[in-house]
Amino acid sequence: MSWIQKLYETYEQCKGHEPEGAERLLPVSHTFQQAHVEITLDSHGNFKSARTLGKEETVIPATEKYGWPNRQSAASAPTV
Repeated sequence: MSWIQKLYETYEQCKGHEPEGAERLLPVSHTFQQAHVEITLDSHGNFKSARTLGKEETVIPATEKYGWPNRQSAASAPTV
């Protein structure tokens, strides 16, 4: 096993076990973003529903091009 694979597995095992007061560990290639609206689409891309969200941060997929790992300027990644 490569060291990078071992590092990834260690990171994955630590998610959900953060010390009190520590920032939550996110899945690899994800970041926080404050979303104002959550929109649900069906498998064909048709609108199903929408709801407003509170001030909590939303976890979204991200790449270096779209702001990862710089959390302060993250922009959402395009969705397919």
